[in-house]
Parts: sequence; structure tokens; C-alpha cells
Amino acid sequence: MIYKQLENKQDLMEYWEDLQLASRKMIEKVGSQGYSSETMLRFMINNIGDENCFLLVVLDDTMVFVGFMFAIHVQQSQLPWTEIVGIWSKPGVGMKVKHEVNKLFEGWARIRGSTKLVTYVHRRLKHDKEIPGITFYNIWHKPIGYKIAGVMLEKLI
Repeated sequence: MIYKQLENKQDLMEYWEDLQLASRKMIEKVGSQGYSSETMLRFMINNIGDENCFLLVVLDDTMVFVGFMFAIHVQQSQLPWTEIVGIWSKPGVGMKVKHEVNKLFEGWARIRGSTKLVTYVHRRLKHDKEIPGITFYNIWHKPIGYKIAGVMLEKLI
């Protein structure tokens, strides 16, 4: 796999159609919780080029887009953190690249003085009735060092 960190709007435009499709697929998997696809894409446009924006695309050996990771480093705090806004890959790719991508991402965040990485698990599998996202957490986040630190609340109206 090939990893390419996007640094400016020209880089972003090279993968724009892929990112649009991938973000829609990501939202389809997680449902209506969290960001909408449109909000996340606007967030990318507004932050690309900023040193605190991490946007990594994953390409296969033929240079075909197979995934992305998008995060923002937050410095306006005594304890700076980095928040993962979105992550998606084609089936089977994520499990193959998660350790390498996480190593790149953690190194990037440490250079910026991050004290923690934050993400939200909205992906609900059908059997996650008691704790939404627990299966995804157990197979994806827990093996690379994440701990459960909170609960997302919602009220249907």
C-alpha cells in the first residue's frame, strides 16, 4: 500500500471524487450520528493546508484510492489533543493497514504536542444492541491502544 498525506487544495482536488464517495459510504455505515458527509468534506476544504490538518489517503499498488483518514489537531488547550474526524477504507484494507497508518498518524500528532488522540465510534453492527460500536471498537481501536473514555448520548425527537 502507498500512503500519501495531502497538504494543499491541489492535492485535495486530485482525490476529491474519491473522498466524496468514500465519505458517503462511511456515513452510510455509521448512520446519522456524527458528521454528515457534506460537513466533513467542507471541514476538509476549510482546513487543508493548515499544519494542524492530517489528511492521509491510502492507495493500492496500482495507485487506486482505497481509503483515507482525516484528523484535526487542537492546540487551544493546556493539554492539546488530536481528533479523528473520519476514517474509511474499502473492505479488507483497513485491517491490513491500521498499524502502519496509526504509526504515521501518532508520529504526526506527537510532533504537534498532542497529549491524546480522540475518536468517536458510531458504527453500529446489528448485534451491538447494548453498546453501539463495541464490536468495531474491539476489532479496530482497542488493539492499537484506544480506551473507552465516554458515551455519546442522543435523544430522538
